Amino acid sequence: RMVDQSFFVEPTTGRLYHVNGSPYLGIEAIWNNKNYWVNMQQGAEDPMNISYNLDMDEYWEYIFVDPLAVARQEQAPANDVDAPLEQEGGPADETSGVVEGKEEKEDILDLPASWVEKLALSRESFRRRYNTTGQRTQLFFKSKLESYAEHLHVHGLVKRLTLFGDRARTMPIEVREYFANRRDKLTLRVRHPLQGRVVEHFAQGRASGLRQIDEVTGKSRDLVFYQGARLDGLACRCESMGSKIVETFEGRDDHLVTRSLKLCVATVGELGGSVGGGGATGQAGTRFAGRSEEKKADVGGPKNAMTLPRSSQGGDLSILKMKQVFSRDHDRDAGQDIAKRAFHIQEGTISVIYHYARGKITRSSRLFNKDPSVAPEIKLAGSFAQPLRQSQIDEEFQLHLQAEKDCYQNVRDAERETQDILALRKREEANIVLEKSIFDSARDRSKQDSTKEAENMVQEEKDPRHVDYLTPFLQHIPNLKRIKREEAEAARDACLKSLKERLLERANIIQCRLDDENAQLAKKQAAFQRSRDHVDGADQEFERFCSEAMFRIQILEQRLARHEESALSIYANLDQKLRNDPRIEILYSN
Repeated sequence: RMVDQSFFVEPTTGRLYHVNGSPYLGIEAIWNNKNYWVNMQQGAEDPMNISYNLDMDEYWEYIFVDPLAVARQEQAPANDVDAPLEQEGGPADETSGVVEGKEEKEDILDLPASWVEKLALSRESFRRRYNTTGQRTQLFFKSKLESYAEHLHVHGLVKRLTLFGDRARTMPIEVREYFANRRDKLTLRVRHPLQGRVVEHFAQGRASGLRQIDEVTGKSRDLVFYQGARLDGLACRCESMGSKIVETFEGRDDHLVTRSLKLCVATVGELGGSVGGGGATGQAGTRFAGRSEEKKADVGGPKNAMTLPRSSQGGDLSILKMKQVFSRDHDRDAGQDIAKRAFHIQEGTISVIYHYARGKITRSSRLFNKDPSVAPEIKLAGSFAQPLRQSQIDEEFQLHLQAEKDCYQNVRDAERETQDILALRKREEANIVLEKSIFDSARDRSKQDSTKEAENMVQEEKDPRHVDYLTPFLQHIPNLKRIKREEAEAARDACLKSLKERLLERANIIQCRLDDENAQLAKKQAAFQRSRDHVDGADQEFERFCSEAMFRIQILEQRLARHEESALSIYANLDQKLRNDPRIEILYSN
């Protein structure tokens, strides 16, 4: 246990004392879970002068003998192959040693029986965990802990820790709620009431791969996903309400690392009625989030207007800028590998920046303008780079225009998926469903079956038309309430006789099938012995038939033997049932 020195622990206070500085005057005995040792050291009253070597019998006298230690000592000489044999004493000495060992074992003082009753804990009590109500509340310094048994709270809550800012525990500053067995995979919710922040943690298994939602009301919302759980490689989506969205990706084939959007809030009237991404004519008034003053922003004409639908925020969001960041693709030339690509929707331009080549401090870049009258700006890395032809520039421009459309479509899809995730969370919180393990489901099903069976038995007893094992033999009796002894005896004998006949009939059926199988097998064997000219494959066919026949015979023999064994118990059970039946109790009453 990595304890390099001995020390005393005072059980009343938990304080540690060194052996040389303890307040104790002496030690009379020590014990553990296996044995009890009495101090035999005379004159060593000071704990400093006491030897604590328990293996020394002259210092410490043990009361009980550890059976495991004795067994190890007995096995040690037997397992030592290098131990020399005894020079004197042959088999007679060994026999005497065994006899002496038996006598010594008989003198061993065994541990006394425990006076504590056997601990019995029912399954239902174990499931409740905390007393009879299944919940417990503990108060600590500036905090409160509430514990619940599983499947007790309707929301699946198993633990709630509340941290307060004052000693009177009236001002909560943080609430941590732990959940279990929820279908929506929610495991932890952390609420900060003063900041309006809520953080939800989810276990693996959700269709969207959602891992965490961190939302500050009206300010920001961050969605974190499990790595490798999504086909698009989305790892995190951070949104500043109405101003910016940043999406982080991992492990994508196109080496996309980050996609960010710069947004502004625009009213429907100011956009000229363009809802859901339609074009707006003329100038449009916009209001930038996070700024104190309003200013006009050119959202663009019909070709440049791009919006995101946001009915929850009172209007659509206009996209001012889309930016993509790519990691290095070493299979491509640095001059053709895009590092950053920005689509300036407001200015109507596309800027492209490429990666640095190895050992270079400059890199290529492009700046395209959607206005045909403005020439693109082309910058090539290095003074020896070959200029691009006009056809190559036009081809690149068309590729970037298509990339802008694809990026806008991906942004709208991501926004739609985010809204679906948030809507699904609202529905899940409105209708919380708890999942049960297969053991709990089987236990509940067994309880339901037992309850249903008991109800059916009660209804059958109340139903006058109910037919049981004795009813057919009481049909000729006019008054069942005043049944005669002779009538009761006749009904009982007829019932037992009917059961006996059914058991014999069942045994005869099994025996007949067994005889038929044996006869077919004997017939097949005789036919095979008489046939001398075997065709190809006859031996294999005969072996297969014999194997199947022997299997059927073995099954029938086992069934017959099991029927013979169970017939006696079935007959005895019916006889006992008849003895306890109140309708013919006249036979067994005094």
